[in-house]
Amino acid sequence: MVEVELLQDDSTLHITVADTGDGVSRDFVEHVFTEGKSTKPDSGIPGGRGIGMALSRQISRALGGDIRLSSPGNPGAELCGAEFIARLPGVMVEEEAQWVAQN
Repeated sequence: MVEVELLQDDSTLHITVADTGDGVSRDFVEHVFTEGKSTKPDSGIPGGRGIGMALSRQISRALGGDIRLSSPGNPGAELCGAEFIARLPGVMVEEEAQWVAQN
């Protein structure tokens, strides 16, 4: 299960994503945003693994924000996997803000 939470603060969008997966092991925390690094086995396809989190951070930073690992996992919690939080300043405009408020 994956839970996504969107929170608007003026023109800044905060996105929290948590799941019920295995989390991020302590020895992998420092590599989670490194391009080409993955917790999954190598697929043998060039560029096939370790792109998603690195790309997410690059996009976040290009927009003046960032993404971070807020929790590597908590085995006792309902959503026991990892939790990531992204902050994207200036991405919300009035029309989008109204849509978020309605949904």
